[in-house]
Amino acid sequence: MGRVFTADDDRSGCGSPAAVIGYSFWQSEFAQDPAITSRTVRLDGHLFPIIGVTAPEFFGVEIGHRFDVAIPLCSDPMFWEPGKNRIPSRTAWWLSIMGRLKPGLSVAHANAQIQAASPAIMRESLPEEYRSDMAKGSVANVLDLIW
Repeated sequence: MGRVFTADDDRSGCGSPAAVIGYSFWQSEFAQDPAITSRTVRLDGHLFPIIGVTAPEFFGVEIGHRFDVAIPLCSDPMFWEPGKNRIPSRTAWWLSIMGRLKPGLSVAHANAQIQAASPAIMRESLPEEYRSDMAKGSVANVLDLIW
């Protein structure tokens, strides 16, 4: 119902961010209101217009954990003191990502690609205060696909 986020919903500055809610949240908290896209949800004192409800089979980006409300990344500064948000930090590992395999690409091939990129990703996200032994251990971490 409604729609999910588009690139236009997540631009720097985020003028007026909106929310997408999970299907079970829509059922339990909004009694499956068919006019849900005319409603809002309050998060930490901020009102977000609801633009859509996910399909019942969509659970989110963490296996085994359903989400209730999703908001665009650009809204992160709204929840922090000025200059303290997490978006500009290369060392704040707070996001989970989800993707789809390109047609014809195997899980094994995609996993090999992410593992090959792991050292560079780990180097770029090292906290500046890490000693060389800590940095070596961190760079040795390897990303892996969960399938």
